Amino acid sequence: MRIDHSLRRPGVIVATAALAVAGIIAGVSVAGARQSITVYSVENGGNPCFSIEKKLTCVSGERADVSIQTGDKVTWDFSNANGNYHNAASKSSSPPNAAWDARNKQNIQQGGTQEWTFGEAGEYEFYCYVHSGMVGKVTVTGAPVETPSPSPSPSPSPSPSPSPTFSATVPPSATASADNHLTTPAPGKGAVKDTQAPRVLQVRAKSVSQGAKLSFWLSEPVTLDVTVLRTGVKRPVTAATLHVAAGQRSVVISSTGLRKAGTYRFEWRAVDAMANKATGVTKRLRVKR
Repeated sequence: MRIDHSLRRPGVIVATAALAVAGIIAGVSVAGARQSITVYSVENGGNPCFSIEKKLTCVSGERADVSIQTGDKVTWDFSNANGNYHNAASKSSSPPNAAWDARNKQNIQQGGTQEWTFGEAGEYEFYCYVHSGMVGKVTVTGAPVETPSPSPSPSPSPSPSPSPTFSATVPPSATASADNHLTTPAPGKGAVKDTQAPRVLQVRAKSVSQGAKLSFWLSEPVTLDVTVLRTGVKRPVTAATLHVAAGQRSVVISSTGLRKAGTYRFEWRAVDAMANKATGVTKRLRVKR
């Protein structure tokens, strides 16, 4: 018997009945099995939220909390995303549900829908991995029921998949390329013409013993140039050129120049195989020794 199953993206959005928002909490109760509830992404001028209403503006602090019976389905609708990337990532479950908890950072997509049929009672917290302010909770009651197995459906673009973390050891003012999973051709050499610039999201920098650990999410494979500068020093501390696949990534830049106390500025520049350039990203890191 299969109680819960992995995320699906059907081509048809199931129509649902939504009740009014009460205060800042969006809540709805549904009786009976095999019902369907839709949760919408509301873009809200760059500060998106999840809501049970299809609208343009979020109420301050709004979240989408729904109550359903076992066997019911929740559909997350991103059709109003305006080109933004979203997903319905699992945050927690009580009691723990391994299938739900494993659905944490994957399936980031533009537009479309995602869905989950709940076969076991419990509380299931969710959020958007790209926009942590988009939150909600599904409260499920009733006896366990068998849920249908997912049918194959086309994967939207991008479809990030896990891959090993790699390290690039870079001496000061030198360039190195990590090459344990390179698939990105040189800029301008791609076989398929495209004009969409890559996206670099969830950028973080953390001080580690070797130098600095950089974490980020990419919408597509890119050539990534990282230049590191320290406040009060004219020349760059170090620089690196990395060929990186799409999805959630992390690299370690190893350099003696990064082990000194000070404030560092990381400048990120990403370009895809057709020379489309991402918007430049700057991240600061304060190192204490």
